[in-house]
Amino acid sequence: MDCQEFVNLMSGFVDGDLVADQAADWQTHLDHCPDCSQFFQSFQSSRDIIRFLKSKPCPLEISRRLHDLVVRQLSRCKNRSADGTPKSD
Repeated sequence: MDCQEFVNLMSGFVDGDLVADQAADWQTHLDHCPDCSQFFQSFQSSRDIIRFLKSKPCPLEISRRLHDLVVRQLSRCKNRSADGTPKSD
């Protein structure tokens, strides 16, 4: 198995969707390829962080500030032409 195939099958491995031979080949590659091992560790860390953050509510003040920022940005976009110049009335 090469690194590209490893990456392509990673989701299937994590989800338990690979047949036994594929899973064994995938694990063997992981055990012997430092680059893929590091990539998989990064993937797992990212997944863990996302799961943690999804379980935490966004503080109300941050939610309000983000909302205000989006509203301001949308307002600016509405007042500009497609080329980014201010619209003339």
